[in-house]
Amino acid sequence: MAKLLAKPEVSLKDHLLQVAELAKELSSQLGLSADLSCRAFLAALFHDLGKATRDFQRYMRLLGEGKETEARRLKPRVFPHALASLNFVFLTEKVLFGGPFLATGAVLSHHSPLGGDLYRTWEARPEYEDGLRELITCLIGKLKSIMDKFPDLERDLKTVRGIPPLLLLEKANFQREGRRFSLRGLLKEAPQWGFARVKAVLRLADWLVSAGKKDPGELFLKNGRRAVEDHFRCRNLSPYQFQRRAGRLSKESLALRAPTGSGKTEALLLWAGEAERIVYLLPTQATVNAMYQRLRKIYGPERVGLAHGHASYILHRETEEDLLWERLSSSVFAKPVTVATIDQFLLACLHGRHWEERLTLSASAHLVFDEIHSYEPYTLGLLKEALNDFPGKYLAFASATLPKTLLRMFPTAAFMEAEDRFFSRRRHRLVPVHRFLKENLPEIISAAKKGQKVLVILNTVLEAQEIYRLLCKSYSGPVHLFHSRFVFRDRLAKESMVKEAKAGTILVSTQVVEVSLDISYDVLFSELAPLDALVQRLGRVNRRGARPPAKAKFFTLVGEGSKRVYPKGILERSRSLLENLSEIPQEREWVDAVNRLYEEIVRTESFQEDFELGRQTLREIRETLGCYTIDLADEELRARFATRRGTPSVEVLPETFLTEAWTLKDRKEGWRLVELLVPVPIWWLRTFKDWFYPSEDFGLFVTRLPYNPEEGLLTPTGDGTPEGYELW
Repeated sequence: MAKLLAKPEVSLKDHLLQVAELAKELSSQLGLSADLSCRAFLAALFHDLGKATRDFQRYMRLLGEGKETEARRLKPRVFPHALASLNFVFLTEKVLFGGPFLATGAVLSHHSPLGGDLYRTWEARPEYEDGLRELITCLIGKLKSIMDKFPDLERDLKTVRGIPPLLLLEKANFQREGRRFSLRGLLKEAPQWGFARVKAVLRLADWLVSAGKKDPGELFLKNGRRAVEDHFRCRNLSPYQFQRRAGRLSKESLALRAPTGSGKTEALLLWAGEAERIVYLLPTQATVNAMYQRLRKIYGPERVGLAHGHASYILHRETEEDLLWERLSSSVFAKPVTVATIDQFLLACLHGRHWEERLTLSASAHLVFDEIHSYEPYTLGLLKEALNDFPGKYLAFASATLPKTLLRMFPTAAFMEAEDRFFSRRRHRLVPVHRFLKENLPEIISAAKKGQKVLVILNTVLEAQEIYRLLCKSYSGPVHLFHSRFVFRDRLAKESMVKEAKAGTILVSTQVVEVSLDISYDVLFSELAPLDALVQRLGRVNRRGARPPAKAKFFTLVGEGSKRVYPKGILERSRSLLENLSEIPQEREWVDAVNRLYEEIVRTESFQEDFELGRQTLREIRETLGCYTIDLADEELRARFATRRGTPSVEVLPETFLTEAWTLKDRKEGWRLVELLVPVPIWWLRTFKDWFYPSEDFGLFVTRLPYNPEEGLLTPTGDGTPEGYELW
């Protein structure tokens, strides 16, 4: 009798036993209850039993013999092994534990998201190999080793193979709380956190074994505190008093207020010094990329993962490890330290793909929400609702200003600030003027000619491009432009270039610089913005406060584009608060002013509506989906699968890069296509139809809008702009 195979070179028995042993260790390290641990062990032990079908074994043998063409022809007819495993795991879980059927749901969905249509077309009864009986006997022996009492299941397991799995899934009736359910319905209504944990353990164990990694320690941080302390020593630094205090609070949730340049990140890492896992969440891809590089230097490249919309590209470009494992482990937060956008966490809370692994691993981590002040009310509402029943024990919320309203919104066991000396710093000399920034170009050029590094911040891309052109005409020194409408490759290059700007450089930027770039320029010229945004802009000038107060000139007259970007009334109120500050304010004055602004903002009807909408959206999606993963083919659900309410954007390919895109495709380097894409407001595609057309070859829209690496994508003419929108 031929040996049953899990892979061409791996026996099915060996694979199941290896995954089960790893699942047992993972359950322990992730702190699963005894009941969940046993269910996870059962799921791991039985998850691939369905590979003992005749067609799957034939498929394995063809691959092993190098007959790939025949194997490809056979593959579509191979009965799904997760479905073929259903009868065995369900019967065993029912007899040993009863409902809820968490192991059953995990096994059924271990290769595909759990959903209402999963395997709905596979009505046949799979044909099993004779060796299945012997394999079941072996696996039951392993189950007996973890159970005090064990019924005689062997006969039932050998007979249940005759039932078509879909019949069991769809037609069997179960009574619960006076209602009748199919098995599929019971799986949907199971406890979400229990299902998530059992499935996460199963899949993590399966992925680790398949990647040849037999040690669950791959997922956990060892000696994290020592790594941070070594980081201080290598830089000949000693932790500040507030950083040491943070390190003593590692078993509590923390709210931290620390000004820019005071060592906030190091304080958070010391707080997480005893953590077995760290998930560090930030608002933008640029901030995540920068923190990813920073933490790799502290903890080691192999310990740090990256998760955001373009993470696969970054990992493909930089990693020398097993790329498939690196991408997968990073995307599900499985690395000991993960740096991600907050969107990745919230999409998991909305039951996006891999939500089970992301939430399970987040719950076992020290979870950091940095720059918490920067999120819109809808996003804060999502987060508030997500954390209501979040089982994680260790959360940290941090910001330079951290308004009291956010402290009330996200209460923690401990609140602390950096030392008073950081809040008494006077790093900037404020010069608010009631003019347009455009009227002040000679002063900007004069500062650059004196050898100063000059930062100029506009509120819209359109205005930034205009100012950049005017400065280039009048100044022969280096002038750079940075905003969101560069192709990804150019944006990465610009991030590196502006960090190392030489004396006499002028950097023109939009608000993307606020939380994107770790730079320290000499003087600031900025349009008026909300007060908390101005604090972030100031943080890019005289960052460490090592020099005398740097001039920061704010222009309180702004165009219509700025008024579209920010909520009604917030600019006027920010101007009033700004003008009441000292000429050379202490950091504490900024904190107090931002507090006053936030107290007013949260009372507005628009804030409350958006905040409650975020909470309601997450609540309703969870109630609708149960244990299902969101189906983005459902138009109504897709419309609500968003973490921010602003104008949605879509990535397009500038026509000027079309030839290069074809070259990448021909070279089988399609992963690099992201280098050539640029985001635009999605309404542009509807309104400016002549400038965009779909490409079936690349699965995206191509734009005829002009593009150059100095200015980025140019804006279409304003003709036909719909009411309520602004070309910015």
